Amino acid sequence: MSEKTWVSHDREFMSPKTNDEWFDSHIMKRINALEYQPTGMYFLNIGLCWRRHPYKDDYEGKVKFSLFPKMVITPQKWVPNFSHCVRFLEALQAKIESFGHGVGRVDIRLYISGASGPRHAIEYAFEDEFPRKGLPFFKTPLSWRLLPMVFNSQTREYEEEPTINGFEKL
Repeated sequence: MSEKTWVSHDREFMSPKTNDEWFDSHIMKRINALEYQPTGMYFLNIGLCWRRHPYKDDYEGKVKFSLFPKMVITPQKWVPNFSHCVRFLEALQAKIESFGHGVGRVDIRLYISGASGPRHAIEYAFEDEFPRKGLPFFKTPLSWRLLPMVFNSQTREYEEEPTINGFEKL
């Protein structure tokens, strides 16, 4: 697929990419750029889809790492995107473990766009506790957290919205 990028009215447009193309050109570049933290704690700000919205983190400013491209080739459903999310989590875990302090503590602040399929794919890949027939499996370390950041139209800011697993079980 040709690498087309053009700019119009300060907005960047890209040709649709496959998840594999995005993984190789964007995700691995960001994962490989992670630096050793002596505390073993890693805080990542990740957009769900590249520049679908102007994601802005209170701590680091503009979010420059996204799990999916702005325009995807796979259907906007969770099943076709699930293996991409597992692949991302496996690559992230391998990078953290390469620093020599096990799985570390990882907090992923995931900035959400309206793409429900990719959102469900990463949430299911992160939170699923059982291998399932026909799907890859990632055993999320207990010290990792996924923190969905959802846009609040009243405050015009992104705010943390915990998943169901963010609430203590009785």
